[in-house]
Amino acid sequence: GFTKGVVRTFIQSMVSALFIGVISYSMLNVFDSVFALDTVIGVFLQGFCSGMIGIAVGIIFLIAVGNEEIREVWSTFHKKIFKAKVTIAENEIR
Repeated sequence: GFTKGVVRTFIQSMVSALFIGVISYSMLNVFDSVFALDTVIGVFLQGFCSGMIGIAVGIIFLIAVGNEEIREVWSTFHKKIFKAKVTIAENEIR
């Protein structure tokens, strides 16, 4: 029922967040040798790249476990962004 779905979503979200944290932190060490950490841009790029990889792993995990919310987000994003049709009002055509 409703409670089972909420608990399942909660557990999936918590495990995904744990993966994101662990992977992002691990990637900080990987990118430590890639970017010059004595510059602002180097520190930014290290954090940005690490975070993006962590988020990607979290999304992949949620897709793999069949998370309903990630499917809904993807469906909405796909419909609103990729399938958006351009409409032109008749009075604008000359």
